[in-house]
Amino acid sequence: MRFPWSDLTGVVVQYRLMSFKHKTKQVWRIEIQFQGGRSAWLIPIRVANYEEVEAVVRELPCPHTEQMVGSV
Repeated sequence: MRFPWSDLTGVVVQYRLMSFKHKTKQVWRIEIQFQGGRSAWLIPIRVANYEEVEAVVRELPCPHTEQMVGSV
């Protein structure tokens, strides 16, 4: 499946709360959203060069939001 960058609509960084006591949160996944409700997920533990990829995603020219998705 292909996602043209011209269809990019937003980036949502989804976090999970890792420690209630210390209020530590961790990126669970990054959802890159495209027109038509389509999306691509980046899951940090599955991306070998996550730091490099995350730096590129952070610079994408679209709205960026954060969302809490639960806890472990």
